[in-house]
Amino acid sequence: MASSLATSDQRIKPADIRSFIHSEDERIVDSEEDITDQIVAYYSLQDDQEVSVEEVAKVSVSEAIAALNTLKLYQEQRDQLANQDLIAQLRKELRILRAEKTNSKEQSNLTGWLG
Repeated sequence: MASSLATSDQRIKPADIRSFIHSEDERIVDSEEDITDQIVAYYSLQDDQEVSVEEVAKVSVSEAIAALNTLKLYQEQRDQLANQDLIAQLRKELRILRAEKTNSKEQSNLTGWLG
């Protein structure tokens, strides 16, 4: 079959690459002013549009430790096989946060407490 195709006089004429690239059907006519206006409109904010930035409350070390403990407990209690890499990473982060919490505590003498 391949030999019959090779010897056939009916060959497919390749498309002219220039007419494919510069197709009249797909010609776009925009002035430089139109293009500039489109770019400016895309990147500028309208007066009625405001950038909303939500303020996120600062999370304390104690809250982070509690959240990681909850996630670790959830992973350990799952019916499916727990992701051991994730649990190991959670344990590592917990050690780091606990050390940070311990190091942030200040020592004080008892005279302040005793009066």
